[in-house]
Amino acid sequence: MLVQDIDFGVVAEKIGNSPMGCDCVFVDLNGKVGLKLFQYSSMRDRAYNNQKDAAEIDLAPEVYGTVDNISFIGKTLCGEREFVCGYLTEVVQVVGSMNGPYKEFEELYNKELKQLENGLSGFNTVFCRDSHAANCGVKNGKLIAIDLY
Repeated sequence: MLVQDIDFGVVAEKIGNSPMGCDCVFVDLNGKVGLKLFQYSSMRDRAYNNQKDAAEIDLAPEVYGTVDNISFIGKTLCGEREFVCGYLTEVVQVVGSMNGPYKEFEELYNKELKQLENGLSGFNTVFCRDSHAANCGVKNGKLIAIDLY
């Protein structure tokens, strides 16, 4: 999927029911490619570059390019935001949600989570301090990071 192929009407319809954190909203475009939306290009660029580098060592989903000059108003966990940029990323299975259950996640993925955190320890990301079930996914049977801001 190329940036010019994005149907922003679909994005607008889906944005209210999409997974979100405080700084980002994720919109699944077609089950294979999604769009991560950000308020600021500096935040987008940091997340994009971290994810691109982590994907090269199989610790994150693939990325497919950045998107600029967009404007969507949407709610995040921290309030309403205007999203002006984003990037295209591979859709993977998310392990859990912001609602937990965290204990079961930690018990099930304890060893894999530690390996993931160790693999990302040199990255400029908050993932290692925010490595809960909603920020992890599974690709090819392996635990990976999906939030690398």
